[in-house]
Amino acid sequence: MDALYYISGILIILGMPALVITIIAALIKPHLINNRSIIKTALSRKQIAKIGVTTVLVSFVGLSSVLAATEPASVKQERLAREAAEAKALQIQQQKGADAKREAEERARKAEEEANKPVVKTETKTEAIAFKAVENKDNTLPLGQKKVSTAGVKGERTITYEVTYVRGKETARKEVSTKVTKKPVDEVTLVGTYVAAATPKPRSTAPSTSAPKPSNTGGAVKMSRTGICHAPGTTYYDRTTHYTSYRSLSSCLSAGGRMPKR
Repeated sequence: MDALYYISGILIILGMPALVITIIAALIKPHLINNRSIIKTALSRKQIAKIGVTTVLVSFVGLSSVLAATEPASVKQERLAREAAEAKALQIQQQKGADAKREAEERARKAEEEANKPVVKTETKTEAIAFKAVENKDNTLPLGQKKVSTAGVKGERTITYEVTYVRGKETARKEVSTKVTKKPVDEVTLVGTYVAAATPKPRSTAPSTSAPKPSNTGGAVKMSRTGICHAPGTTYYDRTTHYTSYRSLSSCLSAGGRMPKR
C-alpha cells in the first residue's frame, strides 16, 4: 500500500505535467496524433482539447483517490499535524487581526469622546461705566453762568464668565461675578445765581410823559442790540461792544432786556 501511495504521488508530480505538455503540443501540431498509423480518424484542435482536458481531470481525480486511500499512517499523522498547525496559525492571525481592529475601534471611540468632551474656561470682560452729570448752584457766579468744577471720568466694571467649549466652539456662557474695579467720577457743573442789587432811582419832582431813555455811557450792565442783558463777569460781557449801559441788571430787564441763555 505504501508503494502504491508513493507511485501515485510520483505520477501526480511528474506524470500530470507531462500529460499537459503533450496535450499542448498536440494542440499546436495536430498532425502528431493524426498519423493514420496511430488513429484512423483525424481530430480537430477542439476535439483534442476536449479529450485532453477530460484525460487530465480523470487522471488527477483517480490518482488523488488512490493517494488518499493508500496514505500511510505516519504520513497521515504528519499531514494532520501540519494542517492543525496551519489552522492554529490562521486562527491566531485572525485573532490578532480582530484584536487589532477592536483596539483601533476603541482608540477611535476614546478620541471621539475626548473631542466631544466639554471644556470650561474662565474669561473676563471689562465694560465702561458712564459718569453722572451733576449741577450745583453757586452764588458767587453771575446768574446763568456755568462752570465745570470737576471733570467727569468713566469707571470700569470687570465681569467674569464661565465659558463652555465643545470642539473649539462656544456652546454656553454663564456670568459668575461682577466687580467695579474703578468708580466713575461725577461731572460737577456750577450754575451761577448771583444777581447784583438794583440801585434805587431818584424820585423825579417833575411829571414825565414818556419813559427815560437809557444812557449809552457808564453803568455796569450792557444791553446788546439784540436786547440781551450782560452783567459783569458773564460769558459775553467783554465781547459786547455795541450796547446801552444800565446801572443794574434789574433796570436792564425793566427796560425790556432779557437774560442770556448762558
